Amino acid sequence: MRWPDLLMSVIAVFEVTFNSPRGGRVALDDIAFSPEFCSAETEPTFDPSIANCDFEVGFCRYTQDQMEGSTWKRVSVKPNIYRTGDHTTGAGSFFLSHSRLRPRACYISHLLGPLLPGNMKYCLSRQTRHSLFTFRIRVESNRRGYGP
Repeated sequence: MRWPDLLMSVIAVFEVTFNSPRGGRVALDDIAFSPEFCSAETEPTFDPSIANCDFEVGFCRYTQDQMEGSTWKRVSVKPNIYRTGDHTTGAGSFFLSHSRLRPRACYISHLLGPLLPGNMKYCLSRQTRHSLFTFRIRVESNRRGYGP
């Protein structure tokens, strides 16, 4: 996914909406910002590792949107215990949002990324597994005061 040049500092918002009365789930792993996923023209002048996260050690610089009571959980599994386990290795950690953790109609959960400098190009890759939901990634100005 390639984003256009952004003129102001922004955060990446990972949003999942559960619409089914049966519930649903999304697992998110291996978030990476890198020029190699888009083109050679997108060489970053910032350190992309500030926004990269494989969730093996913790939350990195990602936070939950506390205003909405998000229920993303860091899940650590042994090989292939939880469905297919970690998205890349079959074992390890990833983030999970599950509508049954907080049952209600049209539940929306947000995971907020770190503050990204403005006036730059960004390339994003990520791994997701999902069922019964809508998933989108958007950028948002730092109007809520998140980030460093």
